[in-house]
Amino acid sequence: MVEDITVDREDTDNQKQVKAKLLDFNWIFNGNNAEKFIKVLSDTDNDDIFATDSIRVMIRFLWDGYFKSITESLFYPFLVYFVAFLSYVTVFSAEHNNEFNFTFVLEMACLVVTGKLYVHFVLLEVIQGWRDGFSYILDFWNLMDVSSLILNATYIICELNQYLDENTINLIGSIAVGIMWLKMFYWMRIFMPFAAFIRTVQEIMSRIAVFTIMLLMVLFGFANCIVVLQLNRDEDMDPVFDSFTGITFFDSFIHAYLTGLGDFSKDAYSEHNAKTVWVFFLIATVIVQLVFMNLLIALMSDAYADIMAIQEQSTMKELCSMMEDNIWLLDIGRIFKNQRYILWLTPDRASAQGSQTERQIAQLQEFVESKQESSDAKILREISLIAEDMESVKTTLAEIEKKAADDGSDDEY
Repeated sequence: MVEDITVDREDTDNQKQVKAKLLDFNWIFNGNNAEKFIKVLSDTDNDDIFATDSIRVMIRFLWDGYFKSITESLFYPFLVYFVAFLSYVTVFSAEHNNEFNFTFVLEMACLVVTGKLYVHFVLLEVIQGWRDGFSYILDFWNLMDVSSLILNATYIICELNQYLDENTINLIGSIAVGIMWLKMFYWMRIFMPFAAFIRTVQEIMSRIAVFTIMLLMVLFGFANCIVVLQLNRDEDMDPVFDSFTGITFFDSFIHAYLTGLGDFSKDAYSEHNAKTVWVFFLIATVIVQLVFMNLLIALMSDAYADIMAIQEQSTMKELCSMMEDNIWLLDIGRIFKNQRYILWLTPDRASAQGSQTERQIAQLQEFVESKQESSDAKILREISLIAEDMESVKTTLAEIEKKAADDGSDDEY
């Protein structure tokens, strides 16, 4: 791994001295150390650890091997599956052509490819569910994977056999396509530039969770008030809000939401109970538009600034998360066959040209960096020891629980 060597504008010498470092990572092949190491990094709340040079080098080196395996085993098959399914739903399902022509061949090809890859991803989900146990259903993206597989199969079976009416089938298809696009969005994190962006979106969504709950409470409150005022209007009067879905509760909420976004088409407000209706409207616009929307902008701006300040750390953590999600699918010994050391090249600032003072400063910096490297190596060892200690504690607790259960059964006897 080679770090970028910056060239000073005033320096015309193209030859640069570098410092070579050899990082031994052979220990990661002992037992399940690799899985423990990656899991500890992906679960940590301390993003500062990803600013450590040795940690970054190790993660990027591991990712170089994992990236190829993940793309070949998972991403490329999903990409083909994505294109085939969306092509069938969007183009070929509109009108089936039973004549043997180019369109018929494409339609059958999409069905065959979708079916084969569908079985592939079903098996992967079954294996992952068996491995993770109950925790599998607690992960949002696992639920999306299962929902997508169920909806895709339901759509194709119903569409081919006409088990449901065309309107219902297309509704199922639209939801299935939407989930496929959501999964495709999440898959883009395997590429370095997108990993930081997706991590940013996730962090911002988590930061505004409390705000979202409070905003929903305000919108539901305004919608509830409007529903009650709607009861005073008979069939001869225009309703306070339009019928969007035919369900009063949802129609009132959509009306409140559109009002918060600036939809001021309120011609029916003055027909009955005008003063009360307009008072509620003014209160809602002040709270939602002036207070909450500006508060949302401020929250997102602060969150974005905080995340951008640790963008590289966020990227490293996202890479660890992806490796941890897929480590059970990959053989780390095969991926890193005949690779036991990382050659790490950095600029040798201590021997750089310049004044005596500059060289002394560079040497001092070199001394500080050497101390940091020894600290980094110690951190790596401590992470490995912590992971081993956690496994030991889990084993001890399991033995204690088993012994307690056996003692309890003996007492009952």
